[in-house]
Formats: sequence, structure tokens, C-alpha cells
Amino acid sequence: MNTHTQSGTIPGLTALLVALPLVAYLCLVRHLRFRRTQAIHRQYAPKLHEQKSALTVNDAYDITMSLATLEFPTTFTAGVRIGMFKSYAIPTISNLLMRTSHFNNLETTSRRAANTGALLTEIFFHPPGSTRGINATARTNFLHSGYKKNGHITNDDMLYTLALSIVEPIRLINRYEWRSLSPLEVNALGTYWKSLGETLDISYLDLPSTTWHDGQEWLQELDEWAQAYEKRNMQWSQANFTVAHHAAGTLSALQRHTVNNLLEEERRQAIGFAPPPLTYRMSLGPVLAARRFCVRHLCLPRRRPVEMTGMPSNEPGHYWARNWYSRPWYTKATKWARYGPSAWWRRWLNEPCPGDDGYQPEGYDPEQIGPVALRGKGHEFVEQEKARLSELSGSRCPFTGQSGSKCPHLG
Repeated sequence: MNTHTQSGTIPGLTALLVALPLVAYLCLVRHLRFRRTQAIHRQYAPKLHEQKSALTVNDAYDITMSLATLEFPTTFTAGVRIGMFKSYAIPTISNLLMRTSHFNNLETTSRRAANTGALLTEIFFHPPGSTRGINATARTNFLHSGYKKNGHITNDDMLYTLALSIVEPIRLINRYEWRSLSPLEVNALGTYWKSLGETLDISYLDLPSTTWHDGQEWLQELDEWAQAYEKRNMQWSQANFTVAHHAAGTLSALQRHTVNNLLEEERRQAIGFAPPPLTYRMSLGPVLAARRFCVRHLCLPRRRPVEMTGMPSNEPGHYWARNWYSRPWYTKATKWARYGPSAWWRRWLNEPCPGDDGYQPEGYDPEQIGPVALRGKGHEFVEQEKARLSELSGSRCPFTGQSGSKCPHLG
């Protein structure tokens, strides 16, 4: 009788010893998972609730970086990239890209993607008023200036591309991530992106209103304008087809199917994409739902931000790209990158590796990046832009133009 009792006790004790750490871990995840967003709301929400002040650009930057590098780095980055891809369904945008000869083959397409990614990363992830951010913004404005002067880039196309870059990350996060964005976070995203659009010399005069209460109101109006713009302009063209297919060629098969699955049917028709495989359409939703559950309930929150900006290289003023896709542009030629298993696999496929000639393993220079024909040009324009951008304070409110620790609301 005693032996039976003792033998029954041992499995129960073992189960208890296994369950207690598991329950403790799940409780820890639950406790820590929302701590970061709760801290942000404790810091910034009282300002908005008082109705006496709005977010400054610096406030919006801090909140945006928390979302983009700590809370949702993968989905946020994917959203920006998908937003850029969606813009290829507009013939005026794809015609310009075809005219610049940047989408003629995989080499030029991958280089253009690397250049765009490097500049946007420098602009977006560095603090307002930082030297690297200003230098990249000034260079971008120079690269656009010639096309704007001859009418090849319209403000509507730039405003639409900006809208997609904001709306797509928000849409994907709210739909697929472990939590949705709060009104404060949407407000911050709208505030920060509006300020970036201003530094890129994008006009908002085409929007119905001329003043907005905050970033959330501005973003809502921008989204509605972008949807109306799509209805007027989104249609199939050969340029759409060519640009989209060359851009898709820089992605892996899994990435291509994912992007295709996330496109609306009208947009898919406008760029000439066939529907994704049925098995993929049926599996993507459950896979992302499983990920959402695991991240929310089983994973501890990220402790350190994901590094997005380029690393300083051995060449003064140059930076190595942290990520690359089909071609190793601006990538550091480490021994592992050149001689590791993935490198041997790429060489067997006759594909380039980091450090190969022509892919600039010394890194990129934010003040010279862009088409080869524009290397060393635009110095005077860039210096003027730097002076203009340096006068834009991060403590300003982009909805009033006023500076200071408190930015009064309109009205």
C-alpha cells in the first residue's frame, strides 16, 4: 500500500516540477510583453489627453523607432518594401523607372534597390537633424531634382509613394502582428512621416485640408487621398509588368509568393501577376496566425533594437549594408561571407558573393550614392539642401511649425 502511494507521488511531483517553471515563464512573458508600450503611453499620452500639446518630431521619432526596431522590426520593414512594390502598379511611376534604365536587368534592378534601401535607411532611422540623416536626405533630393524639373516625377506620384510607405506597415502590423497599433502610435507614425515628407520636399497641397489636428488625422486623410488616386490611375501597362517582374527577381521564391499573396486582385492585374499557388494562399494565413500566437504568448520581448543603419566601413565616409538580397551590393567581405557554406552554394550557382568585383565591398557613401552618371555631381545643390534641412528643428511640431517641449494643437 505504501509502495503504491510512493510510486504515484513521484510522477505527480515530476509533473509539478515541470509545470511550475513553464507557468512561471508564461507569466513572465505576459508581464514583460506589454511593458514597453505601456511605458510609452505613460510618457506621452498625458500630453495628448490634456489637449494642450501635440507630439514633436523628436517625440514621434522615439515612438516610431520603438515600433520599427523593437516591437515589429520584421513586419515594419516588410511593410515599407511591399508599399514600394505596390507603387509599380501606377503607370507614371513605372514609366519613370523604365526611362531611367534602372529596371532593365537583375544587375541594375538590384543596384537600384540597394541604393534606395541605403538612402531610405539613412533618412528614416537616424534622429531628426543628425548629420547622416541630413546628408542622405540632401542627396535624395538632388537625385529627384532633375526628374522633377523636367516633369518626369510628379508631386502626386511622390505623395502616393509616401502614403504606401506609411499605410502598408500599419496595415500589416494590425493584421498579422501580436498586437495592433494604438492611436498614440498611429499618431506618432503620421507625425514622423509627415516631417520626413517635408524634408523630401513633398507638397501636401493636393490633400483636401490644409491644416490637421495631429498625425492620425493627417494620415487618415492621406490614406483616403491615396485610395482615390489609385482608382484614377491604377491600370495595367507594359512598364508596370516589366518593372514589377524585374523587382520580383531580386526576391527569393518564398518572398515573391508572400508579396504576391498580399497584393489586392486589382493591383495584381495591373502589374500582370498570376494569382499565387492555392496551397500557398491557404497556408499563409494559418502560418502567420501561429506566429502571432507564439510571439504574443511564448516569446520574451526583444531586449535590444535591431540595427538597421549601415556600419562604418574601413573607407572613410562609407558604410557597409547590413542586409542584401539577390546581389551583395555594399556588403562587407568577411571570410564567412566569401568562403562559408552559403558562399560555396552561391558560387556553385554561378552567383556573386560579397567582395566580388563591381559590388563595392568598401560600402556606400551617402553623399555619392545613386546612378553612376550622377557620381560627383550636385555638390552645390546638396550643400544648399543641407543648410535648409539643418534649420528644421526636431523639437518642432509639424502641424503648427512651432518649436519647444510643447507644441500647441491647432484650433
